[in-house]
Amino acid sequence: MTDGRDERDRERRERKHAEEADEVGREHKEQRSDELKKSWRRNHPSEQEEERKDQPKRGASGMTERDQSTTRRDAAERSWRELEIAGWEPKGMGAKTIWQSPADGRWYAHYQAVEMMKAEISPEEKHLLGEHGFERTAATDRERWSRREEAALQLYTRSQALTKARREAAS
Repeated sequence: MTDGRDERDRERRERKHAEEADEVGREHKEQRSDELKKSWRRNHPSEQEEERKDQPKRGASGMTERDQSTTRRDAAERSWRELEIAGWEPKGMGAKTIWQSPADGRWYAHYQAVEMMKAEISPEEKHLLGEHGFERTAATDRERWSRREEAALQLYTRSQALTKARREAAS
């Protein structure tokens, strides 16, 4: 009979210990969640203000802060697509994304990659592309290059054209 009681007592202690561990885990998660929320609010003050006020605040441009954040998000997505089209390789997601340059293989922060992409093509690259018959297209897209191949006009992105020209130069 004592064995049965001892076993039940042991099971109760184990259950109580497991419940206490679960409670500690929940408290830790809640604490971490609160810390993350505070950190997010610190880094996103304009969106925090929107939560506090009933009426959206309008800036000098006449746009609400929500409209402006949507516009910023659209601009970020557009720059992401432009970098990928230009041959840049992303590593990571979100604010911590770094980009590998198609020209030199080095890694750069997002804003640096965007600035480098917008910069004019280097004279060496321009000479290399011109030497191998590539020309910029008349389109507004600054990353499109064309070349006549087998009686047809072929379109390339800047990185594709550079890769092809470098291969041809090496052979």
